[in-house]
Amino acid sequence: MKQTGPAVVVDAGDLMWKSKTIGATRVAQQRVKGRLQLQALSYSGIDAMVLGDADLALGLDWVGEQVRELELPYVATNFACDGIPMPAHRVVDVGDRRVGVLGVMGREQAGACTFRAVVPAITEALDDLGTVDVVVVLSHQEASAEAAMAAAVPSIDVVVNGHSKKSIVSPRLLGETAVQLGSGSRGKKLGVATLRLETGATGFEVEGRTADLEKKIERAEERMTKTRDLLSRARNAQSSSRLEGRLKRLERQADEARRALAEASEASDGPVHRIDNRLVALSEDVDDHAAVMAMVQSAKPMIAAAAALTSPPKTQSATDGPFVGSTACTGCHTEEHKQWRGTPHATAWATLVREGRERDLDCWSCHVTGAHHPLGPQHPSQISGLENVGCESCHGPGRAHTAAPSTANIQRDPSVEVCTECHDGIKDEGRFDLAKYRPQVLH
Repeated sequence: MKQTGPAVVVDAGDLMWKSKTIGATRVAQQRVKGRLQLQALSYSGIDAMVLGDADLALGLDWVGEQVRELELPYVATNFACDGIPMPAHRVVDVGDRRVGVLGVMGREQAGACTFRAVVPAITEALDDLGTVDVVVVLSHQEASAEAAMAAAVPSIDVVVNGHSKKSIVSPRLLGETAVQLGSGSRGKKLGVATLRLETGATGFEVEGRTADLEKKIERAEERMTKTRDLLSRARNAQSSSRLEGRLKRLERQADEARRALAEASEASDGPVHRIDNRLVALSEDVDDHAAVMAMVQSAKPMIAAAAALTSPPKTQSATDGPFVGSTACTGCHTEEHKQWRGTPHATAWATLVREGRERDLDCWSCHVTGAHHPLGPQHPSQISGLENVGCESCHGPGRAHTAAPSTANIQRDPSVEVCTECHDGIKDEGRFDLAKYRPQVLH
């Protein structure tokens, strides 16, 4: 993004993992991936970073090694992690502007690191920072705590939240002067905020905020209508509970957007800075960088090897488990099997093999049969005969059905929840549309 003009590139934590704990079978592989991510960011010239509790899950000593070796620009304003060199602030020159960057963690997120109260630590760092044009806080704490932080320290201009993992398309106003940004999770999007600073101004006006909020309300209302329809057709209490929870979340989102729209309509009393924000989807439309892709290709064999460093979870053997594989279905369901063979589900495993990612513990389970069942395969070494998204992925385990065919021991018409285990809006980058996709797999 620096090629488009002067910019400050930052990361607000939870870069290398998704939660504050990680299973023993995942650590080795995730460290290889984490190292790759850090190398790529170091190569690209990232300006400032803050640690997240999910990063620390990979091990404080290991993280320290990476920071020291790659000379990563981490900042730690209100915490200290033993053995990891991190200053309390950084100053980044952007054209003729000076941007001060601080990094904070919440008490619950600091883990084994030494924690200090956020507001006094920021105040002390700002006194030491000197004169800057913009103050950016990389914040790894609950998003709700950031409003209080911004209200207590009016010098803060921009807060980048990395803990909530929310995609904040339209920057949120915090207190009287600050805005809150966030680009979601899993590295799916890059947030690009453009600041237009005005002499003597305090606070920000978000460009296009009114239109964005109106669209957000409209989208929430459309999703609520679809959810109510699904709820009316729910087949069991579990599905009803899940849909009711989704409906409540959508109602909260719509209410929040309505309140924000009312606030945005109030006129400003004086000059304000302006901010324009967009989230760029890091999809196939974005060209790969040759040097970074070379790093990725070099790391793939190490990622695969790391999957075998620890023993996979024990499950039943293929002959004792409830899954039999799609071939067992062909005798009675010839036409259905033929139709399935023409769908992308039938070659799902091949897509991973082609990319050299069949041992990737973040990917394999949505490309095989039965991995989301407690008695199905729990590791890529256990999938023999269950490659691809087969019949039992949708209709459930088939061993009992093949032994004694009955409508009582097979799911003839799968619910949408079966689809959304993998088509969850995150893994598939939001492409899943039930009305469009379902007809392609019906038989």
